[in-house]
Amino acid sequence: MFNQDVIAAVKAAKFCRVVIYPPVRGWCGERVQLEVADEIDALGYTDQRRGAGHWLVQSTTPEQVAEEAARLRAAPVLALLCDVSFGAVDNFEEEGLANQ
Repeated sequence: MFNQDVIAAVKAAKFCRVVIYPPVRGWCGERVQLEVADEIDALGYTDQRRGAGHWLVQSTTPEQVAEEAARLRAAPVLALLCDVSFGAVDNFEEEGLANQ
């Protein structure tokens, strides 16, 4: 399901989650992203220093992506619906929710 770069990032990252972002009127429809990072507040961004990156998910469900990422990590991966439109993500106060 994932290419070798994504597999390596998913396995190496401290945090991993799948997020469903709502459509942005006049710009794009609903987006599903696989997000990884070494720091929880970097989830949803691309930042090489903090081991953060994200990939747009296509042609599969968020649940299937979370299951595959969980299989690679040997730990549960959270799939959540985000209520913001772009850029900002809901980084929970409890780091465990993002699968540390």
